[in-house]
Amino acid sequence: MKPPKLLCNTLATLACLTLGLNWQYAHADGTEELGAPSIAIATGSGIIEDGVGLRDSQPGLIQLPVPAGVEVRQVLLYWQGGHTLPGSGDDSVTVNGFNVTGTEIWDSSIPNPTGRSGNAFRADITDLELVAPNQPNNLMIGGLSNSIKNNGAGAIVIYDDGRGCSDIQIFDGLDVAYWKFEEDDPLDSVVPKTFTFTSAPFDRTAELTLFVASVAPNRPNQLDITVGGSTTTLNNVLNDLDGPEWSSLTLPVDVPAGATSVTVEPISPEIAVPVELGGAASIVWVAGAFSIPKPGEIGDTVFCDFNGNGIQDGAEPGLDNVTVNLVCRDDTGNTVAQASAQTSNGGKYLFIDLPPGACTVTVDENTLPADCNEPVPGCPPERQVDLAPGESYLDADFCFAPPPDLGRIGDTVFCDLNRNGIQDPGEAGIDGVRVSLFCFDAGGLTFGGSMVTSNGGVYLFEDLLPGLCIVTVDETTLPDDCRQRVPDCPTSYQIDLGPGDSILTADFCFAPPLRSSIGDTVFCDLNGDGNQDPGEEGLEGVTVDLQCVTASGQFVSLSTTTDADGKYLFAGLEDGNCLVTVNVSTAPSSCPDPSPGCPTRYTVTLAAGESFLDADFCFTVPGCPLDLQAFCAIPEAPPSGNDCDDGGKPVEITLVYTAEDCSFTNNPQEGASECTDLGALPTDAYILVTNKEDPFDGGAKIWFSDPVSESGTFVMKASNGGKDKFDSNSYIHVFDGPGGALKQTVKFHTSCSKPLSVGDQFGAGLIIEMVFDSGRTVTLPDSQPDLRKKCTVTLQPGVICPDGDDIFALDLVYTAEDCTNLFHSQDSGKVECADFGPMPLPDDVYIIVTDEDKVSDVLDGKGKIWFEGNVSVNDPFTASAANAGDDKLSSSTFIYVFDSEGGNLRQAIEFHTSCSQPLQTGDQFGGIVIFGADTKDAGTVSLGAEVEFVYIVTNTAPVGGASVSNVVVTDSYGPVGIIPSLAPGDVVQLERVVTTNENVTNTVSASGDPDPCEVTDSVMVTLEEPPPPPRLCENAISAFAATYVGPPVAGPVTLTISGSNGASVSYNLPGGLATGDTITDGSQNGWTIDSVVSGEDKLGSKTTLTINGVDEVIHTSCSAVFAAPAPAPLDDPKGDPSLLWFVEGFREQN
Repeated sequence: MKPPKLLCNTLATLACLTLGLNWQYAHADGTEELGAPSIAIATGSGIIEDGVGLRDSQPGLIQLPVPAGVEVRQVLLYWQGGHTLPGSGDDSVTVNGFNVTGTEIWDSSIPNPTGRSGNAFRADITDLELVAPNQPNNLMIGGLSNSIKNNGAGAIVIYDDGRGCSDIQIFDGLDVAYWKFEEDDPLDSVVPKTFTFTSAPFDRTAELTLFVASVAPNRPNQLDITVGGSTTTLNNVLNDLDGPEWSSLTLPVDVPAGATSVTVEPISPEIAVPVELGGAASIVWVAGAFSIPKPGEIGDTVFCDFNGNGIQDGAEPGLDNVTVNLVCRDDTGNTVAQASAQTSNGGKYLFIDLPPGACTVTVDENTLPADCNEPVPGCPPERQVDLAPGESYLDADFCFAPPPDLGRIGDTVFCDLNRNGIQDPGEAGIDGVRVSLFCFDAGGLTFGGSMVTSNGGVYLFEDLLPGLCIVTVDETTLPDDCRQRVPDCPTSYQIDLGPGDSILTADFCFAPPLRSSIGDTVFCDLNGDGNQDPGEEGLEGVTVDLQCVTASGQFVSLSTTTDADGKYLFAGLEDGNCLVTVNVSTAPSSCPDPSPGCPTRYTVTLAAGESFLDADFCFTVPGCPLDLQAFCAIPEAPPSGNDCDDGGKPVEITLVYTAEDCSFTNNPQEGASECTDLGALPTDAYILVTNKEDPFDGGAKIWFSDPVSESGTFVMKASNGGKDKFDSNSYIHVFDGPGGALKQTVKFHTSCSKPLSVGDQFGAGLIIEMVFDSGRTVTLPDSQPDLRKKCTVTLQPGVICPDGDDIFALDLVYTAEDCTNLFHSQDSGKVECADFGPMPLPDDVYIIVTDEDKVSDVLDGKGKIWFEGNVSVNDPFTASAANAGDDKLSSSTFIYVFDSEGGNLRQAIEFHTSCSQPLQTGDQFGGIVIFGADTKDAGTVSLGAEVEFVYIVTNTAPVGGASVSNVVVTDSYGPVGIIPSLAPGDVVQLERVVTTNENVTNTVSASGDPDPCEVTDSVMVTLEEPPPPPRLCENAISAFAATYVGPPVAGPVTLTISGSNGASVSYNLPGGLATGDTITDGSQNGWTIDSVVSGEDKLGSKTTLTINGVDEVIHTSCSAVFAAPAPAPLDDPKGDPSLLWFVEGFREQN
């Protein structure tokens, strides 16, 4: 990179406008002077220059950084040197390796005291394409050889930026100045050169470029520049700016408005300088260039654009005498030019002598001719021009269009008597109707207004511009006798109005209103079906009311009464929405009640001219208004467990007063609670809760004392008695009022040494919430029975054997199942079951039930026979002690099953029946299931299910209708209850809870007065067998099948199962282990693990199940309960249920 040039001074600048040069050039007479180049000089926007001194070394670097986006128009290279003989200068150089031969522009032929000669050369190197925009453009200059010295070289680039145009001038040659030569010597000074140009009305800035050789550093020199008669002297600005013996420089020159020339003279001043400092300056002037911006201009045409395309086509004339205005502003916003011009010669205009700046050009539209003054879309009404120095902008065109032809819209609003949409003879126009019009073009609203029809309903809008027009009629201004819409006549028009269009077909028509009617009959509907059947007479004198909102927005209210046939009619109605109602209070006493088959109101959308004669109303004679709905529900089991188990003691107990007697007591405090009824419990009671049995004990702590109504709640608090917890026992005393008679006393345990939970009931007190001193609160969940028309319930086993009870008889069922089906809770030593012959057992068998343990003795007639006979599969039969003349069964009962009377024994069963072993309904011993029993203490016990029946009785009569009295409700189980009276709208709910052991369809009836008034309904209950109880291990486990119930384990999984006796199996599960996967395999005989496969007869006391290295140990010796189906028992804690494995079945050790 070359070092920057240093200029000691600058010149003031001039502003913009470029014209030509006048030359004064002489050389042939022996004087030396710069002159015009012998080649054409390109035009352009500006100049870039650089030079290099070549005295001491070659090649030398010239840098020409051309801006981006410009065009390089010309590149000129100059070089100069000294030699001993005229004509011996070197005319060639190398440029970036290219050989370039120049044209000699001067050869010294004038004698001088030094005896030396010099010459200068110029070459146009544009075609070498070594200089380009947006490049550093480094030119290496070499190959120059002169006999005395090589002073240097310089290059000038003329470029065009595509916008402004400058006046560019060049002088070149060789002119020498050395002050020590004699005054009359032509070499003592140069000939001043003057650049001339056209003046401008504003200041401009020009650029002056000089190539000067032989000055050398530190030698005095002078440069005089004269502008407009004023000379500026610059000292010592030519001292080897580009290296030894060469200077190239460009100076800005301020050119004031009106100036036409700039004169330049390099001077060798008469200043004595010591020889050791180089002596006085010598000057060899090789070239001078001058560039000044020309004034700018803006124009061009205002024309009439017939086709609206924004382009002046061949037949579209310019518009003369139109005023065009111009304002230009500089960067600070100051106005630098302002002018107006009138178009001429075909709409042309031109603003000249303009400075650079932001210019706005506008047209004074008031000066446009009347026949072409409309804006044209896409042709802007003003032009913004960012005018560059010297720019000629001739594209500021303006165009306008001829005004469009104006149109009109009309015509008539008339009364269309025949509704055909055409104004026929005799159909008069309607005056005084308001019609509105709105028109739009691309620029928005062009017209908006209204007018009133006259002269026979006529209207007319004129002088309308083209565009979309909407015509509407104000229907509120129509007369009452002709205001109804006609289907074939629009109420608005959308018209695409073209230039000059006359649209006189926008008619509006309306018609007199069509009259409509609504009717018909009010009758006595004896059978309640809503139809007027033969014999059902019309009702005279019933009031019918009508309210309508017509299509025109009017409200109509009318009333009429039915004639002798029950008929009514509202005639002469306008179309609209109507409501017809019957006044039920006006029905005759002979048929007073609204019939359920008929509505009491109609909503009618009435069309014009419509006759709606279906608005019938009907009443009926008083009948049975009862409605009965029967439902079943499965009662929820009472809460189980003990809320005291979770710690703490109760400090507050909330109870509901149920007004129920002591028989409703239900709680687990056996022996710790008591209930005594002393009379019928009142609906409104006074309740006292204390810690004393005697309610009048003066030392009692009062937990609660206040009136309570049935279903109301009361809260007993230890704090009310001044204590932090309740005593062991609390007492609820129920009185029939304050100071009244005691009706119930309840004792229950409240210190948590006995079970106590929400849901427990003590007489008339039901616990629904408890608060403990630990802060814990327990609340009874709200629950409503799920009422259904059909219920499926599971049979629940009944306990046959309380300790020591006597069994009179057993109800049994034959199931034809083998002895693997043992489901009971008796000791295994008390039960035997053996199968004989092929399985399964036959469907029809012969059964003997006895107390004899040997079948041979039974066949010999020994023992007591409780039952003997033929039985089919699923048939019930009863084994009764009475059949043998006894009052109870023996301690053990034996059942023998033969394939026929006198046939082969197929199954022998023994189980315990003295109640020293547990026994309940549902127990199964091989092919026999216990279904029921008759006992001394437990009474009759059966396999049954508890079902709640709910009956809802409603008087459906309307308000003011008849009441029903003495309503008796009965179901399949007998009387349910009596309802003394049901007023219209009353609803009463009755319940019954039964235990059933069979499918049942419960038929319910409700009957009352006046007679007859009876309704029925039914509800169905279906029973399903309970699931068999889990099978319990009695020996040791040899095989089992298990299901994984833990969280999913992603694959692959390795599951290893090992018994402590040595049996083992491994499963590889690439897909992982999912919840619910049952793990069995044919290699294990269908079990998860089978000890027999490993040569063992049992698994051992512990079996380990390992999932990917994680163990869980279950207990398999039966010393902990091992059951199926049931969770596997853990080994530690022993017997606790596994959370990972569920036993589906097992096989015991033989």
